Amino acid sequence: MVFVRSLDDEFDSSDEEDGPADESPLSLDWLMLPCNHLGDDQLYTIGICSMPGQRVGNIRRSMVIDLDLLKHEGVQDVFVFSNYVDLKRCHTTDLLYSYDRLGFTVHYYPTDLICADIIKCLAILREIEGCLRLGRKTILQCVDGLVKSCTMAGALWLYLDNHTTPLAVMAALCQLRGPMAIERVKQYNYLSDFRKNASMVSSMLIS
Repeated sequence: MVFVRSLDDEFDSSDEEDGPADESPLSLDWLMLPCNHLGDDQLYTIGICSMPGQRVGNIRRSMVIDLDLLKHEGVQDVFVFSNYVDLKRCHTTDLLYSYDRLGFTVHYYPTDLICADIIKCLAILREIEGCLRLGRKTILQCVDGLVKSCTMAGALWLYLDNHTTPLAVMAALCQLRGPMAIERVKQYNYLSDFRKNASMVSSMLIS
């Protein structure tokens, strides 16, 4: 997928008014995922991070520094769950273009409720699993690296691993990313029911 540079950021003068950028490391954590759903025991690693280069509220990040960090970490594939409204609000409408220009493979899913549709979610999870099985270093990214990314990370864990309970998955995500990783009732219900709903969809497709 090729992304065209946006003019929204090119003519945005807020850089001059924002002051110096925050040079602290981008919020990026790595989650170890057991995989046994196909009968072969594997261990994968998936990254979860906030949006690089965002400038909103009191946050003033440098796109260059953040993307350099991801390059240094060896990231190859980025699953972006931020829609255009998110990108514009955070003054990062050039983010996808920047990823593409620097050689990252971008998988863009600009939806407000990424996990509302179980069929779409399963398709995304299979795509992520494909990257992991190829040994590609992959991250999940949304504005704060919390709600959307952590819900997808939880669904991925439950999809790959038949043994870990939903409560254990949610607890691990909160330990990794903080208590706001899984704090909404919709997230809790979605992950609690994920295996049951995924099984129903699989049964429908087989029949």
